Amino acid sequence: MMKGNEDMKTEKPYMMTLINGLMYLLVISYILPAGIIGGISIQRILIYAILLLGVAVVIRRNSFKELIKRFKAEIVVIGAGVVWWIGSSLKGEEYSTQFFSLLYVTVFMFIAVEIFIRSDILNLDFLVKCILIMLFGKILEKIGIEILFLLDMIQYEQVGSLYVEWFGTSVTTMTMEVGSLEFVRVQSSSDAVLFFLSPFLWFLPQIKKGIRAALFLGTGIFAVIVFSRLYLVQFFSFGLIAVVFYGKQMPKKVKMAAAGVFVVSAFFWIRPMTELIRIRFFSDSVSESDSIRMEQLSRFVEAIPDHLWLGNGMGSYLPDYLRSTEAPFSYELEYLSFLYQLGIIGFIFIIVGMLYLYIKHIYEYFQYNQKIIQILTLAAGLWYLIRPLFNPAFLGKQNGFIVIGILIINAYCYKKETSVS
Repeated sequence: MMKGNEDMKTEKPYMMTLINGLMYLLVISYILPAGIIGGISIQRILIYAILLLGVAVVIRRNSFKELIKRFKAEIVVIGAGVVWWIGSSLKGEEYSTQFFSLLYVTVFMFIAVEIFIRSDILNLDFLVKCILIMLFGKILEKIGIEILFLLDMIQYEQVGSLYVEWFGTSVTTMTMEVGSLEFVRVQSSSDAVLFFLSPFLWFLPQIKKGIRAALFLGTGIFAVIVFSRLYLVQFFSFGLIAVVFYGKQMPKKVKMAAAGVFVVSAFFWIRPMTELIRIRFFSDSVSESDSIRMEQLSRFVEAIPDHLWLGNGMGSYLPDYLRSTEAPFSYELEYLSFLYQLGIIGFIFIIVGMLYLYIKHIYEYFQYNQKIIQILTLAAGLWYLIRPLFNPAFLGKQNGFIVIGILIINAYCYKKETSVS
């Protein structure tokens, strides 16, 4: 089995309570679309505090030589980022610091959480409960907005401004007409958290069946409201895993009854669902969205060879082609944008290096978990790698919580397995 922490030092009770309390608040804060409310970035404050405590724990438990020995890979990945950041800053890239912070906030938090887990500081049982509460909170937030729109309590134009005023973030919106009803699509930067973490909780026996079923149904509704092609396919892929897994456990009579309900109910949902699929996958708006990505592909393929090995610098962007004024270096084709900024060498040491760290530490728990958790982790990992082909996925604390959440859930399942054995 996996080795525990080599040194036997334990943290003082007040320190453990403080770290756990901050982690609970951080997880719950992901209910907010961008971790901001009333103009205050709650998540940023919590992350800074957790990172400072993480540094304190590491320094207390390790000598300088032990730090070098235990965190060789982490030092290489972080060191490479620092080198590229300094070089980009000296080169005059004004967004180099912003890019570095958005990219590395996940690495720093991931390492801190892994240290807390290895040191037996975190209460993983309660942390998973917080993840469950957070996921339901996100679902209720989206459903609440949809209900307000359907009841004409807010107009389409007000949806975007509401998110800006309340939550300090912009959202992607569009109207969807299904029969006589008009729905509103609402997609925000933290929606990915739900699609990656919710499937794990569908299978945890420690959660009551009714709650698991409600979470599955809520995730499906959430997917329709967000109305992203990628998330819809991702939900159905995890849904298929759920159908196969629970289908094997059902008695034959129950399977037949479920199939009958599915067929009969199809008379009610097949037409609106077909219309939604047509709108999202085959309408003119889809062609427009795809044309944007094709244009980016053409421009990056042309520009990347000019600085192939070391890149144009962190935070650099195509000067005549911007997709965002707040983060001009962020593009839908994220892998290509990283190649443009970091070059082949930087891409390998920084981006591939980050992925190596995530895989390395998650695998330490993954290898001992039940098969279904392993299948879900592999599926989530595959989707994590697919997302940057179409949308920004590595930058920022919202996207970062995906791998942190997967780490926490794998560690939780590992602890449950070892406690039983």
